[in-house]
Amino acid sequence: MGKVLFSDAAHSKSKIGGTYSSTVGLDVGRHIVPLQVSFDVAAESSDTWWAHFQPLVAGFENVNSPDVVDVSDGDKGLEFVHNSELLSRAGHYFCGRHLSGNILQTTGCGAPAVWNYQQVVSVRICLLFHFLS
Repeated sequence: MGKVLFSDAAHSKSKIGGTYSSTVGLDVGRHIVPLQVSFDVAAESSDTWWAHFQPLVAGFENVNSPDVVDVSDGDKGLEFVHNSELLSRAGHYFCGRHLSGNILQTTGCGAPAVWNYQQVVSVRICLLFHFLS
């Protein structure tokens, strides 16, 4: 397993609702490898992310280590899990595409505001790529 994980959730529009959560990693050849996929009938929350990451941490002991970074959309429940003992040692970065979309949706601001924010995000992304090399 590589040093970078990507975690996200999708909300089901079926009659029962629920949330599909997934975490993928990069192998040595930088190929995307699914590591954990889960479904919960509840909406995305710290509880659903906790239930998602428990088997992943149990199955891959090096997931909660300083040389692992998880990139996500910044969900509050996922942020809670990253600040808990379950993933306290792993790094956490936010996806620039998700953040810029959230800013546009929340504030209605145009491209200049998003561009300024993306400059800050790009610094973290550059640091992430530096971390990978």
